[in-house]
Amino acid sequence: MRLIRDDDAHLTGAPSVDETLWLLTLHFLIGLVLAAVVWRRRSALVRGTPPTRDPHPYEIAYLQGGGRHAIAASLAALRTDGAVDAHGDGRLTAARPPSDAPRTADHPLDGAVFTAIAEERAGTLAELTADTGVSSALDGLRDGLIEQGLLIRLGFRPGLWANRWLLRGWVLAGFVYFFMIDDAYDDFPKALIVFAPLAVLSWAAIRLAAGHGPTKEGERAVAQVRSSSPHLDPAQGASYDGLAGPAVVMGVALFGTAALMAFDEMFAQTVGLGRYLQLTGVAASSGGYTGSACSSSAIVCSSASCGGGGSGGGHHHGCGSGGGHHGCGGGGGCGSSCGGGSSCGSSCGGGS
Repeated sequence: MRLIRDDDAHLTGAPSVDETLWLLTLHFLIGLVLAAVVWRRRSALVRGTPPTRDPHPYEIAYLQGGGRHAIAASLAALRTDGAVDAHGDGRLTAARPPSDAPRTADHPLDGAVFTAIAEERAGTLAELTADTGVSSALDGLRDGLIEQGLLIRLGFRPGLWANRWLLRGWVLAGFVYFFMIDDAYDDFPKALIVFAPLAVLSWAAIRLAAGHGPTKEGERAVAQVRSSSPHLDPAQGASYDGLAGPAVVMGVALFGTAALMAFDEMFAQTVGLGRYLQLTGVAASSGGYTGSACSSSAIVCSSASCGGGGSGGGHHHGCGSGGGHHGCGGGGGCGSSCGGGSSCGSSCGGGS
């Protein structure tokens, strides 16, 4: 197509170059106004609101790594109560906790996780994640964080959603009109005059549509809890031996795999919690654990680790009543890494 001159525009009925430039400028300015409205509304959501109470450990876990991290923290709580154990093949099993012992697991998520395990609907971490009862409890946890202004959920804000789609439609209409209907700037490089402002609006529409995860206030809340809990950071030599249940759960919420390994290494390896948390990006958030994490497949740290036993009933590192850091019935220490999803390094009680 040829460039239409101003003196030809009246004969052809097509917009002149000046008219096209004026329309393009107006279109761009209106697009900027729409982008500014979206940005203002989005900024308020991203900023969030300060919490009116201390965040629960599961809320901290969710803000750091989503539902998987919250499930790991819940398993730690159930483990401190003696309400969950694991077979040597890595499958979770419900246990009967002492009736007179204090309870750490008192959150709806704990009830959902325990019920799924006790009713044998979920024996692995993958099955636990997919369980409808657990998913429902996680939805409640997420919705509470959104209501508090600690978590972003842009897609379900009607006003912002409508403005974002209005901006996208405006950009699309500009491309359709200036490149398919109006051919005043059809040839290169003059087409760049049209393309540049539309590209800017397109970039704004894409950038303003992005957004998920914690709000600024949510990130600040996590940072405040972390800074006030150096005694729970394994990277700073924190010991979990004899630590109260709520402190253990907060440690797992804050420091992920490092805290799990400090609390109950054999259980974490047998179940595959290290690998599970790696998928959330917070597996070694404290930097305190750099060893291998067992897979959550069926056979992990299995019976070869501890002479056929499971993860044991204790909350520390042993299988059975053995001593030592990785004790197995008084034998040599189990290796802390797993090779290729099979048993842990050296066998305990059975092999050399």
